[in-house]
Amino acid sequence: MVGLGLMGARHVTAALRRRCTIVGLVDPSAKPHAIQLNPDLASLRCDSLAELPSDNVDLVVIATTADLHHRLAIEAIGLGFRRIVIEKPVSQSVDEAIDIKLRSEDKGVRVIVNHGRRYCDAYARVRHLKEEMGDIKTVTLRFGGGALGCVGTHWIDLANTLIDARATHVFATETQPADNPRGMRFNDPGASLMIVYENGASAFIDTRDDVGFMGGAAISFSKGELTWTEEFGPWTLRRRRGADLERPLARYGTPLFASPFSPSATALDPNDILWRHNGEQAVLGYAQSAMDDALGDHPPISGIDAAIQTMRIYAAARASHVSCNSVCIDTIDPASLAARFSIP
Repeated sequence: MVGLGLMGARHVTAALRRRCTIVGLVDPSAKPHAIQLNPDLASLRCDSLAELPSDNVDLVVIATTADLHHRLAIEAIGLGFRRIVIEKPVSQSVDEAIDIKLRSEDKGVRVIVNHGRRYCDAYARVRHLKEEMGDIKTVTLRFGGGALGCVGTHWIDLANTLIDARATHVFATETQPADNPRGMRFNDPGASLMIVYENGASAFIDTRDDVGFMGGAAISFSKGELTWTEEFGPWTLRRRRGADLERPLARYGTPLFASPFSPSATALDPNDILWRHNGEQAVLGYAQSAMDDALGDHPPISGIDAAIQTMRIYAAARASHVSCNSVCIDTIDPASLAARFSIP
């Protein structure tokens, strides 16, 4: 485990619940958060990854702030570690993310990036709704508090996951960021952005710094919609009646009716629309799932390619704000790909 702050402590907890053996903890802080929560692990502290023999380590987890992800990832790859989990965002620039990909592929290293909602049963069930309700046409996600890089990349990746198509264009406007709680070296403005996908779908993501509420989500299908205000609370599904399913989509006013939808496939009561796990338990579940993904040999669920797509959209959003124009992701200028954004 590299990085023992709030997220690193969650990874430690997830590893222990998974019955992993932790063999090394790396963090320069005098009193790392994870050690304060687990004092019996203090003897495992190391000054660097180089102190650990790579043939005795199955997995390296990098849970530092994003400014260190690239350096630590290439160090781990160079030392011979074969499986790595990196916290999101994968890096502070697109070029750094691509460099991690190229180096890992050259050495046969499996890299997983913890965009946790890719492991979420609830959103897998949402994708299955396409079979009945048609394709997802619009994803709208609204959250106050700013931080498009640190927090908003979760929502960008979620939109990519749900729509499941290549993003082509981005238009965005930034808000004025507040002082970042992680330190003055970070500057992570919020933004309002629109993402257009090659299949005609679009996503609207609003992470403004100047609102203090959690606005929620609306996922629009051809023949209905799913909404929530509290992600770990009730979700509302409204769909056409069976007799109306084949009516033209242009028939304005065709009614939608609420029907039960449980985000959890394991709910005993079909009318129970609360999550099986919520809040902190969901975050721990994502961390454990990322470890499982890294330790497996199946096609990655949350691999480096998906993380690069999210970073390309983020870089395009920042460029769009500067130019006041829509940015084509495929032709984004090299300076935007190389730019290091001070995401925490």
